[in-house]
Amino acid sequence: MSDACGFCGHADAPEKVYAPLRSCIEELICRQGVREFYVGSEGAFDRMALRALREMKKKYPAIRYAVVLARLPGKSGPADPADPTLFPEGLEKAPPRFAIPHRNRWMVDNCRWMVAYVTRGFGGAAKTLARARRKGLAVIDLAAPSAPQAP
Repeated sequence: MSDACGFCGHADAPEKVYAPLRSCIEELICRQGVREFYVGSEGAFDRMALRALREMKKKYPAIRYAVVLARLPGKSGPADPADPTLFPEGLEKAPPRFAIPHRNRWMVDNCRWMVAYVTRGFGGAAKTLARARRKGLAVIDLAAPSAPQAP
């Protein structure tokens, strides 16, 4: 497990999550020394995390991030081809319907931190968050009542 940070959240996460998400990433960089980030490529939460990482990369050039693909390049990819991508070894053997859960497990297994936005106890984001907690990752759930809220 590296000191990297991963992200998991609902595909329909509301835009109001962006400000606290961006602040959280900056806190991880400045206070925790996190320099590596992994983000998926599905849904609104992933898009917001990627947008924030692009901004943080401009402000903190020493950080690295990668869009972790669930499918081979060409079948799925980031909105911007300039974003660095990573395709976990062995994922090409996963059946298409299990590609995203396999990718999410890889992120949990290769991170020390997980930033989440999970409001429901079912679905892929909830399963990924539960796995992160079981594995002992430092979890920041922006949907938790004590999480920082956008002004």
